[in-house]
Formats: sequence, C-alpha cells, structure tokens
Amino acid sequence: VSGFVILLERSLRIGDFVRVDGFEGRVTDIKTRYTLVRASNGSESVVPNELLITQRVENLSLESPRFLLSTHYWLTHEADVVQVQGLLVRAAQQAPRVLDDPEPFAMLAEVAPEGLRFQLNFWIGDAASGHGLARSEVNVAVLAALRQAGVALAQASQSGTACRAAAPHT
Repeated sequence: VSGFVILLERSLRIGDFVRVDGFEGRVTDIKTRYTLVRASNGSESVVPNELLITQRVENLSLESPRFLLSTHYWLTHEADVVQVQGLLVRAAQQAPRVLDDPEPFAMLAEVAPEGLRFQLNFWIGDAASGHGLARSEVNVAVLAALRQAGVALAQASQSGTACRAAAPHT
C-alpha cells in the first residue's frame, strides 16, 4: 500500500535528493514495495516504502535546489575577527560550486580556551553531486587564504589533549 501512496501522492519523484534514516541520496527508482536511493558515492540503498510513509523524510530538492553547508575553523586568540570573517567569505566565493546568492557568511561562533571558533556558511546548488567535494574545495581555499594572510590555526593544548578542531573540519 505504501508504494501506491507514494506513487499517487507524488511526494517523492525519481531524481529527488532525499535524506531518510540517516542515508542521503538521489531517488533512482520507485517500486510498489521499495524505493532505491543512490548516495553521491555510488552506494545504493533499498528503502522499504513503509519507512518512507511512517518516518520523517527530508526531500532536499523539493523546495529549492540550494543546500546550506557549514564548516568550522579554530584559530588562535590573536586572530583579527573582522579580517578572518572577510578571508573566509572571499575564500568561499572562490570555490566553484558555492553560490553567489545567497552570499556566504562567516561568524565568530565560540570563544574558548582552545581558541576562536569561526563558522562559515555557504550554499551550493547541486546537493545531489555530494557535499564532501564542495566542503573540500572551500577548505582548500580557506587554508590558502589563511596561510597567505599569516593567520594561524589553533594548536593542540600543552597538556597533550588535542584541541577539539585544530584544523579545518566540518
């Protein structure tokens, strides 16, 4: 019955980019008993249609093809906040998959003993192509911009416990 509900309501369509039960990918086929969802890495998941009816399903391509991504960077306390925010935004704008509208933005998300944690938010228009490469492109551009400006990443603490994020991460 679930398969017929999905097919009749057209709540999911072949080509939609969805997130269900922790799995994210593009719907490649809808059968009466199951739906095939292919992740950007090529792995395919057989999702029972009952799950698509009874659990929360995020259709990431239904409303808009734009998809928000965030990255975080821990920098030393000496970093100039305004300068870093500008560097992060300009670096994101250089990445090929980052959209100009809405514009990327950076903020100081946390001040902690480990350093200053900045959050960079940016949008891509092709979530189905995967997030990893887009994040990598932005991280590479950010790292180059920070190095060129002489801005240091936070280091591991003296006690031997590593800073929560001593390098760019997501």
